[in-house]
Amino acid sequence: MLKSSLGRLGAVLLLGAALIAGCGSSGGGGSAQVRVVNATVGVPSIDVFSDDVALFSGVLANAASAYSSVGSGSHTVKITQTGSLTALNTSSASVGGDTTYTLIAWGRAASVQTFYLTEGETAPAAGNAKLRLLNTAPDAGSLDLYLTAATTSLNDATPLAASIAGGRVSVYNEIGAGTYRLRVTAAGSKTDVRLDVPSFALTALDISTLVLQPSQGGVLVHGLSVLQKGATTAYANTQARARLIASVAANGAVTADVGGTSLNVGLPSPAVGSYVLVPSGSPALSVSVNGTALAVPPTTFTAGGDYTVMAYGPASTAQVSVITDDNRLPSLATGARMRLINGITGQGALTLAMDFSAVANNVALGAASDYTAVNSNASSRLDVTSGLTGLVLFTTGTTNVNIQALSVYTVMVLDGAAAPSGVLRKER
Repeated sequence: MLKSSLGRLGAVLLLGAALIAGCGSSGGGGSAQVRVVNATVGVPSIDVFSDDVALFSGVLANAASAYSSVGSGSHTVKITQTGSLTALNTSSASVGGDTTYTLIAWGRAASVQTFYLTEGETAPAAGNAKLRLLNTAPDAGSLDLYLTAATTSLNDATPLAASIAGGRVSVYNEIGAGTYRLRVTAAGSKTDVRLDVPSFALTALDISTLVLQPSQGGVLVHGLSVLQKGATTAYANTQARARLIASVAANGAVTADVGGTSLNVGLPSPAVGSYVLVPSGSPALSVSVNGTALAVPPTTFTAGGDYTVMAYGPASTAQVSVITDDNRLPSLATGARMRLINGITGQGALTLAMDFSAVANNVALGAASDYTAVNSNASSRLDVTSGLTGLVLFTTGTTNVNIQALSVYTVMVLDGAAAPSGVLRKER
């Protein structure tokens, strides 16, 4: 039986606020007890300064420091990578005397932000624990949290926290102590699983915040549990996402498998499959065309990463490339990101233009371009040109497309049909 300390979902708090909730700028006299949790991604160790005086040094990723006394009142807090004087984040914070706080540093190295937890949540009822969700993975979008028995289908489950957007925190919810299967999904979805933890233990009287952290690919998330006045526990994602592109001449049928997880069986060229959750690490990758196995490159699937496996070329000499996808959202709210994948033989390197301005140049067969920031536009024209013949292989022509803000696009030119096939895929 679940219950919330403030209502089912209640109000949410904006992360990165300059003031610690509930404390005035003048404080209450005396000192506060403050610690820091390094929940950043890509910053292995941080130092924290209060009013240019070193407060914490060498706080490792996913770890918490010891507590330190800080005088009540307003302070300028600066976070740097250990040993550096360059600020990753500078903010103003106000602390009250005789109060305990956890400063959570979160985000990627280029955009570190802060969130302050006041560690004064009241204890749950005997035999219960309290848990809330803090989403520090804005690229992943709004997320739902489920705690269930190991074999319970999400179709039969109700989220403990629902639609928690990036940069937001849910209220505390009270739940019976025990060991649960923890799953995080896209908001409103029962099938789009972003994190799956088989064993998540809640001890009676625990008061915890589950911090969701961004991944390499931008869609999956990692988890970090922060116990009020206690330890941190990391729950790294053990999966990646992969999909198959079939781009083999004469409608070649492509089958691919990653570590026992099928990407597709007999996908006819030209076609683009959907992303599938696969084991991370170095699982066996197998790809075949028309039943004949192909040589595959050595591949590591980073936990939380997104990948495209592409089979291309004539059926008798088909090759495989594994492309790393970056489905993080654009940094500008009015912009989009776009790239080109070249899966067409006999046309040399390809060029992609949007509204007659180059987006990608000289993209070799079997490769993908870097992502380029483009402007959103409700009526854009896309053209892909052969570097060998100069011919336009794919164009939206007079049927212009709506390039939406805060979106990620891939343009693909594929083999398999009588003529080159162009595919525009909105990844996010």
